[in-house]
Amino acid sequence: MAHETPPLETDESESAFQEQLTSFLSDHGTKIIYGIAVIIVGVLAITRFSADKELRVQKDYLEAEAYMQQLQMGTNEPQQVLQNITEKMNDLQDLHTKYDGRLAQHYMQEGDVQTAKKYAESILNRTKNTIPSTYLAFSETSLLIAQGKLEEALKASEVLHGDLVEQNEQSQLLAYNLLRIAVLKNELDFESQNSAWTELNDYLKTVPAGPEAPTIKQNFINGSISLERYIEAKLLTSSEQN
Repeated sequence: MAHETPPLETDESESAFQEQLTSFLSDHGTKIIYGIAVIIVGVLAITRFSADKELRVQKDYLEAEAYMQQLQMGTNEPQQVLQNITEKMNDLQDLHTKYDGRLAQHYMQEGDVQTAKKYAESILNRTKNTIPSTYLAFSETSLLIAQGKLEEALKASEVLHGDLVEQNEQSQLLAYNLLRIAVLKNELDFESQNSAWTELNDYLKTVPAGPEAPTIKQNFINGSISLERYIEAKLLTSSEQN
């Protein structure tokens, strides 16, 4: 039996739902406008790491991966685990290719923007001559955001969107960039944010089945509030106010 999406509001759940809506963007805003760039570039870097080097089953490499898994799964001693990872990376420089992206994402989620920025810049400096220009532009915009230059970041994101549309690019990059534009406009309280939410909503409905749609949808869930329901509620609220 097909699962039916619950209505946006009921008398019993309206208050709880509105509370979840309020927390959705605060919970995911940092991930949306900072972290995704690191994920995308980091994945590209990891792919090259795997392709360029044979898997070396040595004690230090296995220990480094074990520490990273421990950090991502949760630990009572995160600082000690981070120190262990850093020591391994200092001894084995090629581990930066594999772990810089994951560490940048970790620090961003912890709210340590400056440390995250250091690892993100390391990725960009290492890959700027080898990754597609659109991915590089998306990632560089993350650094603008980290510096608090939101309006400049928004302009850069809109230019990138135009380039992606012109290239007829259908990928997770287009979806994430649309999401970033909408969130930046929301943060800046621009009236045009509704058009960005609408465009993203339309894209998510028409994107071909594949890895890009599930990725963006699964990355942004807060309780019973999914990205799709959040967009729907944003547009509904706006229409009621007009």
